[in-house]
Amino acid sequence: MTPTPKAVVGPSARELEAISHLWRDERRTLVMAFTGTSMMPNIAPGEPVSVECGLSPEIGDVVMFLRDNQIGVHRLVARCCGALITWGDANPLPDVPVEPASVVGTIRSVPPVPASLYRTAILSWIGTEELIKVQRRLQFAYRLHGALAAGPVGFVQKIRRVLLRTLRS
Repeated sequence: MTPTPKAVVGPSARELEAISHLWRDERRTLVMAFTGTSMMPNIAPGEPVSVECGLSPEIGDVVMFLRDNQIGVHRLVARCCGALITWGDANPLPDVPVEPASVVGTIRSVPPVPASLYRTAILSWIGTEELIKVQRRLQFAYRLHGALAAGPVGFVQKIRRVLLRTLRS
C-alpha cells in the first residue's frame, strides 16, 4: 500500500490578506498547494506551485486571489472595466469578476488550456464592455447551467417558476 501524500498547508485567507501587501511590495515567491479541483488536470489537489507576488498577471496566467475570505486559484481569461475575469480550467463557467487589488500572486508555470469553441463563445457572449452587464450575464449563465444540470424535468420546472414570477409582477 502506497502512503497518501500530505497536502502542503498554507496560510489561511485572513493571514494571506494581512500579509499580501507586504509580499507584493517585496515581490516574494511562495510555494503553496491548494485543495480544490477547479484547475484539474493542470494543477492537481495538493500539488505544490510557485506563486510570484507583485507581478501584473497576463491573460492566460493563473492567479491566486482573495474573495469572501477564501483563496481562489484560477486562470485569467479577460480584463473588463478595471476588473479581471478568471476561470478554473475544470469549471463550466467563468467566475464573477475579481478586483485587481485582490490578486496576491501569479503562477506562470501552468500549461495553457487548449483552445475551446465553448470557452470562446461564452467569453464572447459575456463581453467586456460594462461590468454590470458582465455580472448580469454571468448570473444568467449560472442559473441556466443549474437549470440544465437538473435534467429535463427540473429544467421545465425552473422555467415554469420563472414564467410564473414574471407574470405575477
